[in-house]
Amino acid sequence: PTDLHVFDTWANRWVQPTVLGETRAPKPRSGASSCVVGTRWFISGGGDGAEARPETHALECRDARAGVFQWTLINSASKPEDKEAAGKEKASMVGFRAKSGDFLVMFGGFGGFGCSGLTRVMRVSTR
Repeated sequence: PTDLHVFDTWANRWVQPTVLGETRAPKPRSGASSCVVGTRWFISGGGDGAEARPETHALECRDARAGVFQWTLINSASKPEDKEAAGKEKASMVGFRAKSGDFLVMFGGFGGFGCSGLTRVMRVSTR
């Protein structure tokens, strides 16, 4: 199960909300990049000390007031064409909203063969 804890500022206490899509939640990792775009929190890249975790996940928070959150897998990085958009360990990531959709921009990181100088842009929604 997802170990998600939310601080409710109205009730001034920590709660464990309902989490849907737990099979799509990210596996434990360190060195991941994250950012918020709109009502979604994105987590990309990182690793667990034994292997890289290049996939990108999103936690939908639009129903946070009702205490309901949902994980989705955005990019599994399992296909060759998805690898370049995949997250790296310790990369920088920012999100932005444009007329044509929501995007994640990632720079650098560690890809197993040294530091990367690549800039990667991933569209995560359309408008």
